Amino acid sequence: MRSHRTHFIAQAAGVVWLAIFVLACGGAASGPASTAAPIGMPASTRFEATGGRTSNDEPGQGNGGKQPDQDAVTDSAYIVRTGSLNVEVADLQATVQQAQGLVTGLGGYVSGSKEANDGSDTLATITYRVPVDRWFDALNGLRALGTRVVAENTEASDVTADVVDLDARLINLRSAETQYQSIMARATTIDDVLKVQKVLNDTRGQIEQLQGQRDTLANRAALATLTVSWQVPTTAVTVANQGWDPGREIDHAVAALVTFGQGLATLAIWLLIAFLPIALPVAVVAFVAYRVLHRRSNRVTMEVGTPADG
Repeated sequence: MRSHRTHFIAQAAGVVWLAIFVLACGGAASGPASTAAPIGMPASTRFEATGGRTSNDEPGQGNGGKQPDQDAVTDSAYIVRTGSLNVEVADLQATVQQAQGLVTGLGGYVSGSKEANDGSDTLATITYRVPVDRWFDALNGLRALGTRVVAENTEASDVTADVVDLDARLINLRSAETQYQSIMARATTIDDVLKVQKVLNDTRGQIEQLQGQRDTLANRAALATLTVSWQVPTTAVTVANQGWDPGREIDHAVAALVTFGQGLATLAIWLLIAFLPIALPVAVVAFVAYRVLHRRSNRVTMEVGTPADG
């Protein structure tokens, strides 16, 4: 009887200890909750990481509809400005140097350049990065360096919503990362450690990827991109000369003469090899026949004329 009572007390103590452990784990994991746990996380760990909120719960429930760390999400406007200019100039090299000095003075820099000179067209295509708040200063200044603006195209794209979305996702992922680190510290088996470590690595990878996207958008919004094609206008004489080349005309004339000579040589070869062996015997037979008929005609004429003379 005493042994049964002792066994019952031991079982009750075990149940109480297990309940205390579960409550302790749940309380430690009920910190700032992320809106969603990364895909691939075990169901039990996902429940702990979200603070007990299931995927059907609406974000912000229990705090007046305000999402966690909403104040930390930036509300600044992010405008990505891009443009292109095609400008005619009188002196290409001097204009390119002046343009570089102008952009540098505005706090920008040259991010790429390409020059071409094929004898008829002389141009340089240069890409400038300028602070977005000096965009119009750069645009007007570069226009003024040329003699004529041939073409112009500018665009502005608002990426504020994209940046805000990335910031919110980063906040949630960093919160989840902190919770996974806490769970990792409490893991007791190798299997649990490996599972949590895999989810933690995936979360860190997502953070790095989203941070890279966010930095790229912020950079594009902070520095506008303007591509300018500087070109020297071609004169009418240059355009007229482009259609005539003395050397090329001489080549064409020589080629025509050679073609004509080749045609004559081809005709002679065909006459000598294909036509002459057939035409020569025919000509000989025709000549002999003509001579024979001619002699007979003369003889008949003489015979008819002799009695008349008697």
